[in-house]
Amino acid sequence: MKTNARIRKMLGRDLLAELEHHLHPLDCQTCGGPFRGREPTLAVHSEGELTTVALHHRKCLKPGCYGPLQTSLHKSWRCSALLLEEQSPVFFVVNPSCETVQIETTGNGWRITSLDMYWNSGLSATLVPSVMPPETLIATLDGKRLTVTFTPVGTSLPFTWAVGGLGERTMKAIDSYATIAVVVTTALNGGPVRGLRDVTEPIAKGWAASGMARVHFTPETQRLRFTDFDPNTIADLFGVLKGIIKNRLGVELEDRPALAAFATCDGKYDMLPLLSGMDRYLSMLLVASVYAPSKTKGTPGEGVHIVMPDQEVDTVVKMFQTVFADLDGFATGRLPDDYATADIAIGTLDQYNACPTGRGRLLITDRVTVTAEQRAPYRRVVDI
Repeated sequence: MKTNARIRKMLGRDLLAELEHHLHPLDCQTCGGPFRGREPTLAVHSEGELTTVALHHRKCLKPGCYGPLQTSLHKSWRCSALLLEEQSPVFFVVNPSCETVQIETTGNGWRITSLDMYWNSGLSATLVPSVMPPETLIATLDGKRLTVTFTPVGTSLPFTWAVGGLGERTMKAIDSYATIAVVVTTALNGGPVRGLRDVTEPIAKGWAASGMARVHFTPETQRLRFTDFDPNTIADLFGVLKGIIKNRLGVELEDRPALAAFATCDGKYDMLPLLSGMDRYLSMLLVASVYAPSKTKGTPGEGVHIVMPDQEVDTVVKMFQTVFADLDGFATGRLPDDYATADIAIGTLDQYNACPTGRGRLLITDRVTVTAEQRAPYRRVVDI
């Protein structure tokens, strides 16, 4: 970076050396054009107590000290989403400001303050972050595109970053955990993150802020699909349940509800709404059984939730409990009391609204309407 004597005296050798790790010449902060390998000039911009260090083309601005930066429209951000290890959440690593850094005087020197906003909003300086409230940090999966939105505490102005073209393994991990680890660092140089060291090193040096973000899913992403479970596995499960239903309920599972459930598991939702009575309930039971985990045991966000008309809830709960009565560790219950402990929990719209949070593997709504905000945290949704 091109400097001059005034900047070197003002900032000092230590800060200038540190800035080499935090300033990355992508686009000029005067004209917005790319550097294309040309050496940038470094300028210090001051406005009251706010001091910003920025990179410019040499022809656009000479090294020196100036008033406030004229625009933030040229500021670049770069992000990567990657699965660093098997059996771990996806990491979303973002540099929110490649060519600018905020600094403040400490009385005997300077410190970089670009990450203060994130730390002050609850993000952690360690690699063991907590889950952030969605009003501060939230992720949205839309097909193969992952978007992260950060809203600093005390403001209503969000920052949004996105990465597309996610691989199947990465998408499956996002779907499985329904949370991602977000790492914000100005030490990311604009290239792709290639391994765990690119994440842990900035954190170890105090150059990163991290937090876990819950994932919201768009309606198209929430459609059931055969890539969730092998169709042969689903057919085998339905065959087993057919015998259990005959034994416990004394009724035959006819082809029509079975075919409707099978089609629903492939994202074709037009058959199930045509059913009524016992056929409708049995078809919902088959779909729910595919997605229900076993032994949820108090893990919020892992169950299947079914929301339906008031007058039918008692009948359906009793039927489900009868069918699954002797399955070891498998629980069918009611909303809201069994929301966190049941593998399948069933209730009315009012009971569902009383749940602490609407998270789960699958939400089935039967002739009731829930809000978009309630639907978004579910991996899959079926509207009947």
